[in-house]
Amino acid sequence: MKTTENKLIAEFMGYKLVKCNDGQAWESPHEKDIDDIFNLHGRLWRENEFYYKWETSWDWLMPVYFQIQNTIAPLMDGTNGEHENSCADMGLAILDDNKEEAIKQAIIAINWYNKQKEPFVSKTNGAKTNGA
Repeated sequence: MKTTENKLIAEFMGYKLVKCNDGQAWESPHEKDIDDIFNLHGRLWRENEFYYKWETSWDWLMPVYFQIQNTIAPLMDGTNGEHENSCADMGLAILDDNKEEAIKQAIIAINWYNKQKEPFVSKTNGAKTNGA
C-alpha cells in the first residue's frame, strides 16, 4: 500500500498528523478526554507503525468499511459510475478474506467522496466549508 493511500484512509477516518518530540505522528480522533502528555500513550502512532495496521489487521480495516457504508455508500446510490460498486465490492472482498482488494475498493470510494466535497471549497479563500 502506498503512503498516499494510507494517508487518504487515515484522514477519512479522522486522524490528524501532529508534531511531536521526534517528528510527526498520527493522532487518533478518539479519547479526547486526554489531560496530560502521559495519557497520550495509545493515542499517537508513528507513521511507519500506523500505516502498517491498515494492511495487517481486520480490527483496523473494518471500521473503515463501516465508515464507508455509513458515509459514502448512501451518496453513491444511483450515480452509475465505475465507483458505484466499490462499497459493495469492498464488502465482498471482506467476505473473501481479501484485505488487498478491500483496501483497493476503499481507496476508490474515498477518492470519489473527496471529489464530491470539492465544490464546497470556498473560491475566495480556499477554506473548506460545511456545505452551507
